[in-house]
Amino acid sequence: MPGSKIRPSKFSAAKKKVSRKQRAAVSNQKHLKKGIACSKDSKAPPQSLLLANFKQDWTFADVATWSDLKAKTLLRETGCLPSPREQLTCWQCGDTLVPASSSSRSSSTDALDTLQCPQCRTASRHPLKLCNAKHAYTVFWTSMNRGFSPQYKLFVRTAFLFGIKVPLDSMLHCVGDSENPVGRDLLRKWIDFCKFALAFCEIEDQQKILFKQEIVEMDGSKTLIHKGTSKTTWLKRNPRFPQKSRSFLKKPAAKTQTVSTKRGTGKKAVHHGRMLFVKGRFSKQCVALPIRPAATRHGAPSPPESNQVVKKALRRHVEADSCIGASDSGQALKHGFKRAGIPAAHARHHLDEMTPLVSIPKWKLSDKQRKTLKDAAKSSRGGKKAALEMKTVFQIVGGDNATECEVNRTKSQLRRTNALGRGSPANAHVDQLSARRLLRLPGLLNVLNAIGNVRNKVKLALGHEPKDFLVLDKHSSWLFE
Repeated sequence: MPGSKIRPSKFSAAKKKVSRKQRAAVSNQKHLKKGIACSKDSKAPPQSLLLANFKQDWTFADVATWSDLKAKTLLRETGCLPSPREQLTCWQCGDTLVPASSSSRSSSTDALDTLQCPQCRTASRHPLKLCNAKHAYTVFWTSMNRGFSPQYKLFVRTAFLFGIKVPLDSMLHCVGDSENPVGRDLLRKWIDFCKFALAFCEIEDQQKILFKQEIVEMDGSKTLIHKGTSKTTWLKRNPRFPQKSRSFLKKPAAKTQTVSTKRGTGKKAVHHGRMLFVKGRFSKQCVALPIRPAATRHGAPSPPESNQVVKKALRRHVEADSCIGASDSGQALKHGFKRAGIPAAHARHHLDEMTPLVSIPKWKLSDKQRKTLKDAAKSSRGGKKAALEMKTVFQIVGGDNATECEVNRTKSQLRRTNALGRGSPANAHVDQLSARRLLRLPGLLNVLNAIGNVRNKVKLALGHEPKDFLVLDKHSSWLFE
């Protein structure tokens, strides 16, 4: 109309501000509108087994009635006990041990069960001998050296309950009986042996996993924080009877101090149980790699993954030429994927992005990577597709929700057995690996077979004494190889 005027924009109503959460909600739901899922339906086997659906050859009522002879037979069949004709070698030189001479035998009742090395000598120039040789490299050897007899049936009961994820405080009421009571320390020792064996086998199986032609996610986690120490590693305990003890003196009066918990103070917190999870979206396989402890200032967030750890994981378990990466926006993860030549879809968690829709240009992809995304863009029988092919780009869902689910599953198992945040820093990694092993392979036979597998590996190894069998303090290098 003639004479009409347009109202200036400065007099219009103010625009509504969009919060960060609202923007993130829109970004996290873009893939749903285009029909893209994080992973398509696959025929991969399940990575966990429900105990309700798990069947064993025996029930605990059957195992509780077994005699020592029957339990010993089962332990020998699974490799936890040696065969009668087994030959042992010296852990210093590797020569075969021979029966000890009468002059070097001990005066105990097990004098006939003593072997010696024909070459090695001790500091006192006596032949290196092995007492209780029929139980060497078993869970009973250290107890027998202290004068106790082996309790086969009680250990089998413990392994059965541990295989079905029964906590320690509940085992105390099930393992022992009126004739054979079991103490808490012995039960904890046997459980640590079982955890060591399961963790060792889990690491051994993980070394065979190689991700090919799929989207690989990576993320880190921790399970334990110690705030009262500044040591980044766990060491041996103090000597039981120190030479210069002043405990009889009266302690001086403590000065009144106000301890601040801010980051600027000199107090440190040590993060234990750190793991790097690597999971494939299509195969559903997962690798949990232990990371050494790290210290931060009190109140600071958990330290991120290092470049060396990420580089090592990608080199060992990911075929860079055929895989696509997905993770959060951690610097080590971004640089690791970039240096390996793997295009990655990152999610910015500091902006509340969890499942953003990320475009990957086709010119950045190799032939195998382009084939991987083309296969992911095909709809499966359920109508899901993990990628969308466009003219110049592929669109996939970024983020690391799959690996975070693995972290949740692992911590749920630790919480179930009262081991989350309550264990020692020394066992933080072993607790997680053994819990993950029991998710896939629960049961008595799986626990005993793991112990037998470890025994077959270390009984002929140089430098591995019988007293160090299944002891993490003496042999922990396999965790961080």
